Amino acid sequence: MQATRLPESALYRLSAGEHAHWGIREQLLAAVFDQLRVLAWLQTEDGAKGRNRPNPLPRPGITPPENERHIEAVPQDLDDIKAWLAKRNPQQHTAA
Repeated sequence: MQATRLPESALYRLSAGEHAHWGIREQLLAAVFDQLRVLAWLQTEDGAKGRNRPNPLPRPGITPPENERHIEAVPQDLDDIKAWLAKRNPQQHTAA
C-alpha cells in the first residue's frame, strides 16, 4: 500500500518546497489581505497623499522587483489637460 502525501503534511512540504501549501485558498486570502491593507491605508494621511503604500504580502516563489518603478498620480486641472492636448494635436482639440 502506497502512502498518500497530503499537502498539509510536513513530508509533502519538505519534498515539494516552500510553496507547496500555497493553494488557491491561500492565494485568495493573501489577495484579500492585501486589499484590506490598501483600504485601511487609503484612510490615512499618507494614503490621501499617495505615499508609503503598503507592500503586498510576500508569496512563495515570487520575488518583487528591486527597482520597481512607481508612478504617482497627481490631479490635474481639466483646463490644463485640454490645453496640453490642444498643443499636441491642434486639429482634434481646442483649448478651453
